[in-house]
Amino acid sequence: MTGEQVQSNETVVPMLPCVSAEKTLAFWQALGFALTYEQRKPYLYLAFRWSGFELHYAGAPDGVDPSAEKTGGCLVMVDAVAPYRHVPGSHLRAAPTR
Repeated sequence: MTGEQVQSNETVVPMLPCVSAEKTLAFWQALGFALTYEQRKPYLYLAFRWSGFELHYAGAPDGVDPSAEKTGGCLVMVDAVAPYRHVPGSHLRAAPTR
């Protein structure tokens, strides 16, 4: 090492598999996440942000069944859960019905 120290400013962004861009977009935007990047070709890539949370999605391999729940996940750790408890519900109630 060159004497540089590890800084506490790292960011890890999960890249999750996406089988339906339309459903993924609708779901996260209904929860209040902003779409920060969208690419459909030459490959699918979506990025969302809300508060300090970032989620990225890439096209899932053929044959992936999200209902089987074998595609991984993302653990979100916060100091206190209470401030976040009602946020998704409030965004869903405000979202237009389809």
